[in-house]
This record gives sequence, C-alpha cells and structure tokens, in this order.
Amino acid sequence: MLAIRRIRPRRKRAARIAGGLALVLLVLFSVFSMVGIKYIYREQFRRFEEPDPATTLELSHTELSSLFDLELVSFPSGDNRLQGYLYSRPASPGLVVVAHGLGGGAQSYLPEIKYFLV
Repeated sequence: MLAIRRIRPRRKRAARIAGGLALVLLVLFSVFSMVGIKYIYREQFRRFEEPDPATTLELSHTELSSLFDLELVSFPSGDNRLQGYLYSRPASPGLVVVAHGLGGGAQSYLPEIKYFLV
C-alpha cells in the first residue's frame, strides 16, 4: 500500500511537468512562428523603390516619360491608396492596363509598356 501512494504523487508531478513543458513549447513555437512569418512577409512584400537611373541599365519611368506623356494617378482600394502611371500618346487606338505581379513593380514591365506605346 505504501508503494502505491508514492507512485501516484510522482505521476501527478511528472504530468504537471510534462504539461508545463508542453505549454512553454507551444508558446515559444507560436511566438517564433509569428516572428518568422512577419520576416518572410516583409521580405516578399517589401516596398518597391525605383532604382537610380544612373546605376542601372533598366528602362526607367523618367526615360519613358521623355518619349511619352506621363501622368501619375492614384485611386482608393479599401483602406489603401494605390498609385499608377498613365502613359498616353496622341491618337491612341485604345487602353492597355498592365498590373504587376508579386515580387516586382511597375519598373519591371517598362519594356512591355514601351512596346504597346510605340
């Protein structure tokens, strides 16, 4: 009888320790997951700044605006305000909308935009 009484408190204590350890691991996993996701999100969806035209071989908006009329437009989208560029040329036969995908910006599609303008 004496041996049985000693085992039960040890099992309860071991269960409490295991439960506490599991809770601590769950909290640590949750915190590190949130921090990791925030880091990955920031890397994938960072703000896009136009590169300096003097240091790149890519076509830039300033270079294209010297060839065609350029108007900066912005419009609301939910709680955000989106910005775009409107290029025009006289007697244009239509409108082409170019929407960039993830990871790039409007700068990435300037050769295609120039193709439609010429």
